[in-house]
Amino acid sequence: MLTSVQNPRIQKLARIRRGRTAGERVVLIDGRREVQRAVEAGFSLRELYHCPTLLDEDDRRWLAGAGLDRRILIETNEPVMAKIAFGDRTDGLVAVAARPMRQLSDLKLSERPVIAVVHALEKPGNLGAILRSADAAGVETVLVSDARTDVYNSGVIRASTGAVFSIPLVECSAVEAAAFLRNHGIAMLTARPQAAQEYTKIDYRRATAFIFGTEASGLGEAWQADDITPVRIPMAGACDSLNVSVTAAILFFEARRQQSKP
Repeated sequence: MLTSVQNPRIQKLARIRRGRTAGERVVLIDGRREVQRAVEAGFSLRELYHCPTLLDEDDRRWLAGAGLDRRILIETNEPVMAKIAFGDRTDGLVAVAARPMRQLSDLKLSERPVIAVVHALEKPGNLGAILRSADAAGVETVLVSDARTDVYNSGVIRASTGAVFSIPLVECSAVEAAAFLRNHGIAMLTARPQAAQEYTKIDYRRATAFIFGTEASGLGEAWQADDITPVRIPMAGACDSLNVSVTAAILFFEARRQQSKP
């Protein structure tokens, strides 16, 4: 049991949480739901810190029945948990997991995959929301090109409700992502307010990749090619665009609707 916030292990976790420990290939995961989804997705837990006074009955039941190696379980008190937890979370569980090193060559795609490409997003909440919608709509994989935020940032994990663990996620450059999609014959589309075609007029019953950029800087040069089809989501009000995560959800579920038809 660790009860001191000055313990070297706790101090190291606090530095990792603040992003001040270079070269550490680990992910910090808060809360039973997120930890459970990471375990179910095959993530390897190195340590699992738990505070009995903060756990509810469901937490205790899961902890007892998850079949975890007892050697990774470390009991703490509330001050220690507050030191290593994300923000104001008081779930009573913080896991340390090995960070995956997935490459484009590792992906196993179906005949007609739906893929999301997220380019240079900076806000963890937007990336997490896209991952949550992608998981719900059955998107096969997400490529994060030219990442400007840590894809396993605690904010991403929280906004995705753990979906970041269940979807195959690959970090790469925009050039690598575009080449991968072309080599696999995957149609590429992106949402633009000025596009001639509405998003519902496109056939998504084929291998499809949706490419999303930031509202501020848009998509990079690699995503300006003629073989990338722009589509438009009709807007009835004064605004001419949607938040990127909302746009992603609309396109994902339209693709799912079309591919679900006989």
